[in-house]
Amino acid sequence: MTDTLLVALVSTGAVDKQIEASLRLVIEKKNAVADLEAKEEVLQKESQDIFDDQARLRENIKSLGATPDARDLVQRYTSRLNQQEDRLEVIKKESAVLAQRKEAAGEELQAVIGHLAAQANDNAR
Repeated sequence: MTDTLLVALVSTGAVDKQIEASLRLVIEKKNAVADLEAKEEVLQKESQDIFDDQARLRENIKSLGATPDARDLVQRYTSRLNQQEDRLEVIKKESAVLAQRKEAAGEELQAVIGHLAAQANDNAR
């Protein structure tokens, strides 16, 4: 069932109040799962951006000579790499929490859908 169909059923009053409440809950739970998925995508993109930047920084370090200016740049690049590694650790922890939250939200959504299906079966009898 698409989001559009769910919204149409709720907004047109084509279903009784009990099923409408359940449909609204389904929409809410679907939106919660979608929000968590979007947050996961943002973290994955940030992580990939960091990996790409680190590859660039490592190539730059390899290409530098042994001049005093080069040592300053290596120190600067190394500092940036350290900051990025710290951020990757935070992203890893945030991603684990999001994965747990998304799993729980998905289970809640399935429970609501199961309850809705039971209501529909009861109404059909």
